[in-house]
Amino acid sequence: MPKCAVAGCQSDATAEVILYDVYHDGSVLFQRDETCPYICAKHLVQNEAEAAGVREPRGIVEYPHSNRHGAQGFTIYKPL
Repeated sequence: MPKCAVAGCQSDATAEVILYDVYHDGSVLFQRDETCPYICAKHLVQNEAEAAGVREPRGIVEYPHSNRHGAQGFTIYKPL
């Protein structure tokens, strides 16, 4: 079982963190977020509660733990 990627957290991860976006040509970005590839339940809840931005294709959402490079799109979670 992978560990949560949040600095200092030793909990088992409960989800894989995915960057998701839909481009104007209809292609889809669906890839593991290498800035926070796995996350525990506690930090997942915090990540969503403290998210700020537009959760829609081509929008930008700032999260406390994921998408640390500011990619367009938003974070989704794939349960482990």
